[in-house]
Amino acid sequence: MLEISGKTILILGAGASGLAVLRLALCHGARPILLDSGTFSEARLAELHSLCSDTLTGEEALRWKGTCDLVVFSPGIPLLSPLGRLASSLGVPCLSEVSFGASFCRAPILAITGTNGKTTTVEMTQHLLQQSGYRSIAAGNIGLPLSDVAASKESYDFIVAEISSFQMEHPAEFRPTASALLNITPDHLDRHGTMETYTRHKLAVFRGNPHASRPVINAATLQTPQVREALAGRNTLTFSANPELHADYTVANGALFRALDASSLVPLNQLPFAGAHNYENALAALALLDAAGLPVRSMAKHLTTFHTGPHRLQPVARKDSITYLDDSKATDGDALLKALDVVSERKLPIALIAGGLDKGCDLSEVLPSLRKHVCFVALIGQCKYRLLQSWGTVVHASLCDNMHQAVKAATAALPQGGVVLLSPACASMDMFPNYAERGNAFREAALELGAQAISS
Repeated sequence: MLEISGKTILILGAGASGLAVLRLALCHGARPILLDSGTFSEARLAELHSLCSDTLTGEEALRWKGTCDLVVFSPGIPLLSPLGRLASSLGVPCLSEVSFGASFCRAPILAITGTNGKTTTVEMTQHLLQQSGYRSIAAGNIGLPLSDVAASKESYDFIVAEISSFQMEHPAEFRPTASALLNITPDHLDRHGTMETYTRHKLAVFRGNPHASRPVINAATLQTPQVREALAGRNTLTFSANPELHADYTVANGALFRALDASSLVPLNQLPFAGAHNYENALAALALLDAAGLPVRSMAKHLTTFHTGPHRLQPVARKDSITYLDDSKATDGDALLKALDVVSERKLPIALIAGGLDKGCDLSEVLPSLRKHVCFVALIGQCKYRLLQSWGTVVHASLCDNMHQAVKAATAALPQGGVVLLSPACASMDMFPNYAERGNAFREAALELGAQAISS
């Protein structure tokens, strides 16, 4: 636990994470200073000042010239932003919110990171723990800051933490009991600049693990030179849905399988979810629990009662012979590829809705799959013109101004029926507050066209 009583803590960012740090710092007798370069309404400013009298916003925050003992970054504050540069010039230790919060958490932390599948794997792990009688909570990038968990008086057996690359830019003091890395594919290059830097931040989740803890990692990801070099000499615990990779946790004999003792853990036909990506999420959850020393064989059966959350290949409406699938959580090219792999198994025409904020990724990796599986693409959002130039070379594509236009165009492209798939491969914030609102807009647009809702 950090000793911060009487010390000055500079907190960057006045969002949910920054305010969680503020509350935790006050609990431990620190003096917080809150900086945010954004602009706020008078009511919001008054609220912030009531929480912390030393609050500076806008240009005033960027002109701050004081001293402090520690800087805590909210995940929304990049290293190279004006506030980030200001903090780096102070010559004091810098922590991410998740590292700061973790240092005060009393329960063991099971950390999960990766480009795709983090939330689902956190939810699976949480479900397995709770159904097995453990008191646990999901936190981190999933929505609940670790600092709030640390400040709570609740007692837990485990904390399951979703960890983003943003949260690992300042990883000191983050010491989870066990960690899992699900995969690494291009994402957030607009912030991190290169895949090498992005990968380094992902690998930082293993840095503070106890020496005896086995890093849990996708067997395919372990073959990447940078990853293999970073984990050289460590006894890893691998998972993969591809039997040819000979992972410790894999798919064999029609079941989720543990190679160590040749145990068939759960038959695939008993799982309420499908797709290689979901099998790998489940395998990762089981391997992580194994790394934490928990009885996986007795816990695995609870996967038969786990259901994936909304906006993940979720059927939301049907109109005649057309099904509308909401995969709004697919915010990068790899997630779109996984969606097309699953949906194409239906052998039906696919009209895709995609586009938004591309986060610095060119998305050219999806071209072969688009050519093979998709008959039409309705493009929305900030990068739609660029995608039209690229994707339009392999599939008929149309520019749309909003979600209603996109759903209408995609529906019209399927006169004989098929699947309208929202799988954007991009972030949502150019048009919507978040991916959930984007998915809700997709569903509403389908209903406005006369489709019937499918209850979840």
